[in-house]
Amino acid sequence: MKKDEMLVLGVSVKDTSRIEQFYQRFISYMETHHGLQIGQQVKAEKWLMPHIRPGCSVTYGQGRVLFAGEIAGFLNPMGEGISAGMESGYCVAQAIANHFDALDMIYTDYQRDTQQLKSYMEHQWNFVGRMADTFSDIII
Repeated sequence: MKKDEMLVLGVSVKDTSRIEQFYQRFISYMETHHGLQIGQQVKAEKWLMPHIRPGCSVTYGQGRVLFAGEIAGFLNPMGEGISAGMESGYCVAQAIANHFDALDMIYTDYQRDTQQLKSYMEHQWNFVGRMADTFSDIII
């Protein structure tokens, strides 16, 4: 993936104690088969992907507490979560502003206004699910 005119490379592992081993194997593969040359590593990050719920389920909230972004289930396996967090956060804020005292209308608007985002997330999870048999259980 390319971000800010820099390459972002990474691996995903089940056993986090082996992350460095798999990362080095991946970099070696990219160098050998694709001519990758790393002049300078600018940043190193490690993060854990939360447990994926089958069906890309979205939880909009509980009562008067509404969820947005990754906590709501808008989790993109192919990118960072900030854009989905901002989009869903904006949608929930608009729904609250439009129907402050009508909780059922807030949820209705929020669900309607994030339907395209939810569909996009489902598409992304299906894409990842078809990449390898190990991910097939997340296909929607």
